[in-house]
Amino acid sequence: MARSIVHGIVLYAALLAFAWAGASGQAARKERIRLVSADSLVSISQGDENITMLIGNVNLVQGQARIVCRTALFNDKSQYAELRNSVSIFDGKRTLTADTVFYNGSTRIEEAAGNVVLRTGTRVLRTPYLTYNQETMVATVYEQVQIDDFIEGVTLWGVTGYYDRKNDYARMWDGVELLKTDSAGTDSILVKALLMEAWGGRQQVMLYDSVTIDRNRMHAVCTSALYSAEPPMLHLKGSPVVSIENQVLKGDTVSLHLNELSFQGGMICGNARITVTDSLTGADDFMQGDTIYITAVNDTIQEVDIRSQAVSTYHVSEEEDEPGINTVSGDRIQLFFNDRQKLDRVRIASSPGVCTGKYAPKQDRGAPGLTRKIAGQLKRKKPETQ
Repeated sequence: MARSIVHGIVLYAALLAFAWAGASGQAARKERIRLVSADSLVSISQGDENITMLIGNVNLVQGQARIVCRTALFNDKSQYAELRNSVSIFDGKRTLTADTVFYNGSTRIEEAAGNVVLRTGTRVLRTPYLTYNQETMVATVYEQVQIDDFIEGVTLWGVTGYYDRKNDYARMWDGVELLKTDSAGTDSILVKALLMEAWGGRQQVMLYDSVTIDRNRMHAVCTSALYSAEPPMLHLKGSPVVSIENQVLKGDTVSLHLNELSFQGGMICGNARITVTDSLTGADDFMQGDTIYITAVNDTIQEVDIRSQAVSTYHVSEEEDEPGINTVSGDRIQLFFNDRQKLDRVRIASSPGVCTGKYAPKQDRGAPGLTRKIAGQLKRKKPETQ
């Protein structure tokens, strides 16, 4: 009997809590727009409804929303307000400003037009037209949107999209762009695509379909790309091709590590290949393998590390030695470059009997290549092996 009474009390308390929560939710939804102040007002009759024209320093309130504008038309019965001239709506965590806002107090939906700016902390969304739902905290954008600092130091553009404040998530499509500018404002990376997703908490942006990336002398294309602010990097997927001056990087995926905007190395995975074209002769030197690791400092490559089925082919020029082509292969090939981006040393690591090195002389004595001096040395002696 005592147990039944206890259970009954617990059930009654739970029902009370549920009823109180439901009543609170209904009360929040039934909160009405209230006029706090205005310089003057005029009552206008339209059929069986009265419209109030508010003029000068208009202040309205609904729940946590504080509404300020210069002029307004307010229907108390339908809880609908047409706000005009320097409109500002603040609810404690975000501020919406616009030239005009059509405000529905029953649905808590704001339809803003003209110089619309939505601010949430450091995130700033700008657009000509926007619909914002106070309950879902979702802003829907209809024509050209720009978001500043959603990702630190990055500006995002799109034609249409939406911003979910609750989940700190944005999605844009049709002619989207990502612009990352360095702290000095002298260098930038521009990424273009057809679709974009951004996560503010993770500080990441995913771009899809017909992706292009441009920075100074670098150009890249791929199917999709991930930009990450921490750690700073670009990860390219879907037949990526990266061109940096006379070098072309290809693979199943290409990761470019960044320090602000400068190239700090990276990794090519799956069918990895780097091709270097001599600007004078058009001769191609290439490095390929399953995976290629690149070590660089401030856009200067210091080391290329080729793993698994590693092959490197490079030309010897006449000014170094007899012109020809060196081809080396092994489980792992490391190429070390000097400050002038010239090959300085080659190391080959492989199982016994797998490491190979071959020199083929060339009749054309005017074929300079990438590797120059060290390539000439390699054809005369065994490469450094491990």
